Amino acid sequence: MLHIAPEACFEKKFRQHFGDGYLSADLENPDVMLRMDITNIPLNTGQFDLIFCGHVLEHVQNDAQALAEFHRILKPEGRAVVSVPLFGDVTFEDPTIEDPGERERLFGQPDHVRNYGLDFVDRAAAQGFDVTIIRPDGVANPSNMEKMKLNADEVVFFCCKRATPDHGSSAVRMV
Repeated sequence: MLHIAPEACFEKKFRQHFGDGYLSADLENPDVMLRMDITNIPLNTGQFDLIFCGHVLEHVQNDAQALAEFHRILKPEGRAVVSVPLFGDVTFEDPTIEDPGERERLFGQPDHVRNYGLDFVDRAAAQGFDVTIIRPDGVANPSNMEKMKLNADEVVFFCCKRATPDHGSSAVRMV
């Protein structure tokens, strides 16, 4: 398992579960096992069964290249669990905006480069993934959602590497 920008709340559990098969990575965090840029991953093709990437891609200028790299390093039929903040149906980005104040005004944080929409599915499909959209209320009852502080509007994209490398349309499911 490759854990991008590891969250402390998940890292310990992932390390316990995956043991020597766990690798944490980040561009800037010195406490990870590997410092790297996810648009140019220095790892072998077909090396991982699973990638976990939470709230990172909205910081990455070339998210298509990052998704292509995820696809490359996953084993056949490997999976990437990806979350991004969502703002409607259609992604808004403007790469000419470099001013941190303007980025904060438009994207909510000075280091964000886009506001994703549900069309994230199309971005992942273009890199060879079939995508299942997992909604918290599809897997947890209201009591458990409140207990776990799950936001009903925040979804997780479960991206499965296609057995055949058809880059284009995606089989999309909603859970």
